[in-house]
Amino acid sequence: IKSPTGCVGLLQFCSGAAKDYGLCHPTLGCSEYDYRTDPEKSINAGARYLDVLLNRYKKKGYADYEEFALASYNGGLGVVDKAIFNTAKQERGSWEKVKEQITPDLLSSFSTYGSWTLTQRKNKVKEITTYPGLVLGFKKQFLSQSSFSGKELSVIRSVQSCNECGDGFDN
Repeated sequence: IKSPTGCVGLLQFCSGAAKDYGLCHPTLGCSEYDYRTDPEKSINAGARYLDVLLNRYKKKGYADYEEFALASYNGGLGVVDKAIFNTAKQERGSWEKVKEQITPDLLSSFSTYGSWTLTQRKNKVKEITTYPGLVLGFKKQFLSQSSFSGKELSVIRSVQSCNECGDGFDN
């Protein structure tokens, strides 16, 4: 699976983040070694990346840190940070206010989206701004299931905090 932005695999990693999270070789890149389509490695990397994003926005004190992290995962850290910057200071912690700043014009200022048509950028804006609600809706549904015992969450946390996982490359 390859997206229009060049992201690949189950968790849609672009080459830069793939190198950062051990899915591609740190110096040779994805053309030589590409583990983005390996489900286990991709899910592990995606969990670690999402954990970094969640902690980043939580440490900044944003009440809607989950929404910011999910939007960043979907559309890019730079896009969300620029939207936050463009939002009035007293409203920067509100996803509802920040997402209003994610526009086709904002996307056109990033090389990833610069060559996209206006229609493509409008569609991506819709995707970025609705993605957090969709994911958090699934989270709410998952947590409300009577069969949920907490074991599933401990497995997720252990994947996120795996320090011995390594990146699979001999440096």
